[in-house]
Amino acid sequence: MVTEPGAARDEWRAAALWLAAFVACALLFRAVPALDLAAARAFQDAAGFAPAKSGVNGLFYWLGDTGAKLLFLALTGAALLALLGAPPRLRAWRARLTFLWLALALGPGLLVNVLLKEQVERPRPYQVVELGGPQAFVPAFAHPPPGASGASFVSGHAAVAFYVGALAWVFPRRRRAWAVAGIGFGLAMGLTRMSAGAHFLSDVVFALFAVQACSALAAWLVARLLPPDAAAQGG
Repeated sequence: MVTEPGAARDEWRAAALWLAAFVACALLFRAVPALDLAAARAFQDAAGFAPAKSGVNGLFYWLGDTGAKLLFLALTGAALLALLGAPPRLRAWRARLTFLWLALALGPGLLVNVLLKEQVERPRPYQVVELGGPQAFVPAFAHPPPGASGASFVSGHAAVAFYVGALAWVFPRRRRAWAVAGIGFGLAMGLTRMSAGAHFLSDVVFALFAVQACSALAAWLVARLLPPDAAAQGG
C-alpha cells in the first residue's frame, strides 16, 4: 500500500516494534494478572458497573456494533464495484478499497469475533467472582476451566475502533495522524466497554494487536494481488 522509497524497510521496522510490544504486554499480563482486576475495579461502584447501552456507552456500543455492520456492507459494495471496474472514481481506488474491506473482514471480523471471542470463552468482568459474578477469573492467555463461558477476549468493539488506524495504510502521507486517531478511538471505545464491566484492560490492549496484525496481512496480500492504484494519491 505504501510506495515511497524506503517504505519496505520502514514496514519491517514497524513490524518488529509491534511484535516486541506484543510480547512485552503478553508477559506483563501473564506475570501480573491482577492488573486486569485492578483496572476493572476502578470502574465499579456500590451499584456495580455502568449501563452498557445508554448514554455515552450506548453511543459507542452502537458505533462498534450496528455502525460496524453498516460500514462492512458499504465497503463490500464499494470494493466489488471497484473490482468490477465501475464507476471510474471507485476503480481508481480499487486496491485501497479492497484493503479496507479485507482488513475489516480479517481483523474485527474473522480473528476477533469468530475465532477469539467465540473460542476462548473468557468470562467478562461482571461475570467473575472477584467482581461479584459467579465464575472464576481467567487471566489473559490462560485456558478457561471447564464450564467457563463468556466472550471477553478480545474486545470486538475496541477492535472495530482500532480499525480506524488502517487508514494509515491508505493515506501514507498522514500515516502518523491516522495511527494516533485509531489508537485514540480504540482506547476510548475500550474505556466505555470497561466501564460497563464487559471487558478487561487486556481485552482492549490485545484487540489493538489483533487488528494491527490483520491490517498488515491485508496490506501485504493486496500489494501482491492487485496493482497499485493509479489515482487516490495523497490524503
